[in-house]
Amino acid sequence: MDRLTGGEGFDSLEGGTGNDTLIGVATGAGFGTFEIDTLTGGFGKDLFLLGDSNRRFYDDGDAATSGDFDYGLITDLNLSEDSVQLKGPANFYSLDFFTSSTGTTDAAIIFDPGATARGEVIGVIQNVASDLSLSNPAFVFV
Repeated sequence: MDRLTGGEGFDSLEGGTGNDTLIGVATGAGFGTFEIDTLTGGFGKDLFLLGDSNRRFYDDGDAATSGDFDYGLITDLNLSEDSVQLKGPANFYSLDFFTSSTGTTDAAIIFDPGATARGEVIGVIQNVASDLSLSNPAFVFV
């Protein structure tokens, strides 16, 4: 299994063939704030980390902002074998579906812990079915 880790700034990680873990952020410095990382797993069982047991990635911590300028862009989620890992309970997240500029249905993963928060985009998954749900086993909450 390969482990691919990005640095600070905009990264593009490609797993290729085999099982991969993709982490677009520099753990320990910034954790994805103000960066959009492109994560492509390729063939095999891939794990896209948008958070770990300690923190959410791509969250600037400002409840007044929506997070449109920092998120992990997952280009090839295969629901039958890949996983997306998120920090916190499932009920703090929602999926917001939209049509991309290329005409595909994409889903923004929104972190929203309650009524005082605006909601923070943590990730975007390209080319998904509009009935995708966070109860799908592809989503793992730690």
